Amino acid sequence: MEIPTLLVGLGGLGSKIVDDIFGMIPEEKRSKVAVLAFDTNINDIKKLKHINRSNIIQTSAQYTVRQYINRSPETVKEWFPHEDGEIMRKRLTEGAGQIRSVSRLAFRAAIESNKLAKLNANLNRIFGNDDAGFTASPRIMIVSTLAGGTGAGLFLQVALLLKDVMASRGIMNALVRGVFLLPDILVNSGAISDGKQVQNIRANAYACI
Repeated sequence: MEIPTLLVGLGGLGSKIVDDIFGMIPEEKRSKVAVLAFDTNINDIKKLKHINRSNIIQTSAQYTVRQYINRSPETVKEWFPHEDGEIMRKRLTEGAGQIRSVSRLAFRAAIESNKLAKLNANLNRIFGNDDAGFTASPRIMIVSTLAGGTGAGLFLQVALLLKDVMASRGIMNALVRGVFLLPDILVNSGAISDGKQVQNIRANAYACI
């Protein structure tokens, strides 16, 4: 029996890794494999080669952070740094810019606008109508860096959301695992060399851990 598997990529690098992995899976083996990519940055989304656009969730919209805040309940200001003018002017389609709370803000709005309907469509495909009939635990793999903004701001929320979604389908034994890349993958490879950025991504990873 093939085990239903959901691959989830978060952020630019996490989505790229999942995109590459999905490209390596032969067509005949994909009936029980679903793949989703979550990202704020439209430019990174356009680079994905193997994931169908219907399986990509752009969590951002054509709003500034200030517009997001103005459309949100007052309770959002309890955790979002709304006093920072530079952050409030930021457009989310350009990415979270290594700011984890910005990614979380966009994700909250994406849930409200029902962008996660793509998640249920994928689950319907790999589980069919026999959700409760599996004896093996379905697998969910979340791939992200803990160094940037999008993935580092979402990995906990996405894991909890997926467990809730599976539970709502009567599946209590889903095996949720994460593969998280630390800052050294970007620093030691030379992908990021600016001193301030290096400090930011290391601070993000420390906060995540």
